[in-house]
Amino acid sequence: MSDEFDFDEGGDEGGGSEWMATFADMMTLLLTFFVLLLSFASMDITNFRMALGSVKDALGVEVEHPGDVTAIATSVVELSKRESTSNLQVFEEMMVSRIREMVREKGLEGTIEAVPDARGVIVRITGEILFETGEAELRPESKPTLDAVAEICRMLEYPISVEGHTDDRPIHTSRYASNWELSTARATAAMRYLVETGGIDIARMSVAGYAHMRPIASNETPEGRARNRRVEFVFIRPAEPAK
Repeated sequence: MSDEFDFDEGGDEGGGSEWMATFADMMTLLLTFFVLLLSFASMDITNFRMALGSVKDALGVEVEHPGDVTAIATSVVELSKRESTSNLQVFEEMMVSRIREMVREKGLEGTIEAVPDARGVIVRITGEILFETGEAELRPESKPTLDAVAEICRMLEYPISVEGHTDDRPIHTSRYASNWELSTARATAAMRYLVETGGIDIARMSVAGYAHMRPIASNETPEGRARNRRVEFVFIRPAEPAK
């Protein structure tokens, strides 16, 4: 009888090695699981709990502090948001450089200005290039500039807010009661050109007029007022999806 239960001397050692190999495999799987979680750009706490529950059931482990799951999942979501925004900002900086290069190639330096912005990217054109003083009809000479803007719209497929701005000198004509009407009419004229001539999808467009309320230079000098009279094409960074 005793012979049936005899083990060789290496039996315990072999069993220990097998246990350690299994444990190592389990830890590798867990590490891979959490690395994958960090790579996802979209994730919510409910999905995190479900995924963690699947691992718990498969490996036979228990989570002793459920509150920690919320903290971990929230951290992963916030990290993903920050990484996503950071990646978009890097992309936008690259696009600004590409736009500036294109402007140089077309000989439009001093006509089109591209700058990064908290909302995304702004492409700025001085008002005198597009319009006569106090008017909102596009000048014939504005066509090459707006054609270049249409090309930028095809390069950077963000939603676009076309925004008109004026200096602080009041205006009152038979057509425009104030700078509010003038700035809005100018933004609308630029938007219509991009849609009707440039072939840009109108669903991407919105229009706003801000009169003199958002200056980028002092209104105390002629040069500053000239800079403030402008049309801006704001390429708006897509919002993060709601969690």
